[in-house]
Amino acid sequence: MLHKIKGAKVPNLPPEFPIEHVLDYYDGPRLMLRGSADGQLYLAWWHDDDGAVERWVYLPVSEERLRAILSGEMTDRYAMDNPEGGCILVVDVDWDTGEVTQTVKTTTAALPQDALPHPDSRLKIPMPHSST
Repeated sequence: MLHKIKGAKVPNLPPEFPIEHVLDYYDGPRLMLRGSADGQLYLAWWHDDDGAVERWVYLPVSEERLRAILSGEMTDRYAMDNPEGGCILVVDVDWDTGEVTQTVKTTTAALPQDALPHPDSRLKIPMPHSST
């Protein structure tokens, strides 16, 4: 069973929320760039699963911030702890159907700290050619 997340439940992400790029893959996507219909970019980190539900952390990002995170200029943890707009989304997805079962607007303080990136970890991933 996954840790209960404190925060405000919000409407689940719509189906028209395409994966723009898979940035890291290990037994399935682990880091993705997704874009909403209104043009908002999200860096989505795989967080945990319990065999029935996968949990993702969605960090809203601008192109400038995305570039800083992917280049390693900004640490992963700093970006998550200081999100643009002040919050992150924690998204639970049914393992079998792929349907979003819950979306919570929150901060990293609501997540198990041992499951977050190490404070010094940095990505070194080339910026996707076309992220929108």
